[in-house]
Amino acid sequence: FTITLDALSYCRYRNPGDKYEPHRKLVALFTNYFPNSRRTESPYFVDVTKQFDIIMDVLDIYAEAYGEWRVKEYITSQLIMYGRMAGVKYAEAFNKIIWRTALPYLF
Repeated sequence: FTITLDALSYCRYRNPGDKYEPHRKLVALFTNYFPNSRRTESPYFVDVTKQFDIIMDVLDIYAEAYGEWRVKEYITSQLIMYGRMAGVKYAEAFNKIIWRTALPYLF
């Protein structure tokens, strides 16, 4: 995700001829959460209980395109596990990275 943070920094530069002011506030970047990563922060959970059927429908589309696969069972078990951690039925987990404000020399 480091390259993404670099891109967030560069996109906040002021360029000659820009019509609008660059965005200068803190930026939150959400990346996939992997339990075995080196990050020490707790994951940011999103309750997807109401969207569960839609998620399953999307996975069915992939199964139709690529044939039988066990990803649906894997995703379901992952949503259940993260849901238990978040105190809901189904959840997705993300790393939430708050990136600094733009530096004064970028103004």
